[in-house]
Formats: sequence, C-alpha cells, structure tokens
Amino acid sequence: MKEAISRLIGTHVAARRTDRKLTQEEVAQLAGISRQALSEIERGTQAPRWETLYALAQALHCDAFDLIPSVKQVQGL
Repeated sequence: MKEAISRLIGTHVAARRTDRKLTQEEVAQLAGISRQALSEIERGTQAPRWETLYALAQALHCDAFDLIPSVKQVQGL
C-alpha cells in the first residue's frame, strides 16, 4: 500500500506541475531538490519527506494537502 500511496502522490505532483506548465527542472529548482529526485517522486519510486512535500507545494502554489491522496483514493487501491 505504501508504494501505491507514493504513486498517487507522484501523480498529484505531476498533474499540478503540468497544469502550471512548469518543467521538472523549474519545479525542482524552486523546491530546492534535484530534477532526478522530482522525477522519482512523480514516478512514485520515491516517497517525499514531509519537508520536501511542503517545498513542492510552495513551488507549485498549492497546499501540501493537495498533493496527498484522499482516504477514498487510498481505499480504492
């Protein structure tokens, strides 16, 4: 289940990024992480730490909870 939650977080991050028409490089720089780390988060192969999640939310101009899957999404796994 942990891997599935990581994939959902990645999907949310990628969707916000593409909605804002930003590249991985731009978001990574704004969040203070590497492009490779952002790529791994978006693919769901790496779960972001809380401070990284908040940095990504700030870079994407959203609330950190917008990047976390809802209970209903998780229950549907």
